[in-house]
Amino acid sequence: MKILIFGATGFIGENLALFFSTDNKVDVAKISDDNAILINKIEKADVIINASGVSRSDSENDFFFYNIYHSQRIFSLINKFEDKMYIYFSSIHYSVDSIYGFSKRYNEFLLTELDFKEKNNFLCLRIPSIFGPGVKPNYVSVVATFCNNIVNKIDSNIINGSKMLKLLFIDDLIHCVNSRIRNKKNNGFELIELFPETVEISVNDLFQTIKNIGFNGVDINNKDKFLYNLFVTYNFYLNKL
Repeated sequence: MKILIFGATGFIGENLALFFSTDNKVDVAKISDDNAILINKIEKADVIINASGVSRSDSENDFFFYNIYHSQRIFSLINKFEDKMYIYFSSIHYSVDSIYGFSKRYNEFLLTELDFKEKNNFLCLRIPSIFGPGVKPNYVSVVATFCNNIVNKIDSNIINGSKMLKLLFIDDLIHCVNSRIRNKKNNGFELIELFPETVEISVNDLFQTIKNIGFNGVDINNKDKFLYNLFVTYNFYLNKL
């Protein structure tokens, strides 16, 4: 199977490329590549994964340029073909009244209301906050920020400690994507917005849990998967010291 990945330099895309490269032929592309280059790559691919885009920026233009313009461009190029599987990462925040939320809603509309789903298989994943080793701190992952701060003895300014977070470990996301690819359905639209491995936890509880890991570590016999995944993530930043 040939898999083409957009956004392979980002956290999710990089992990997807690493995972699929063991058993498949993986190619990567930049959303800024010329149309001729992208058409050639898309034509050869069975599965196209779009893990590109902007999650946070001081400029609204970035959201329009990367999340809307280029996403629409990729869509139009894929739509020249048939029987492709296109995987798009939306967000549980797609309904939020912000330019980020609008960009996610727009792309979901674009790919579900037009004829794309008649010609190809479109898988849309509304993902929660993804965490794991290697996420950039002080960006979109509070897990990464807390781990980095605790390891480096930096104070964490918690504004709304009671806020509930939905967190999903990167490996669980990848296994979900892999399962959907291996069990590809006929052309049409499929939406995934519930991931069984998602954990809901308050900001305060998350901070305290990671802090406890820093003090006490984690018992290797502990069967709490979420705790172990936090431990693995924390150790990544610890080993960077």
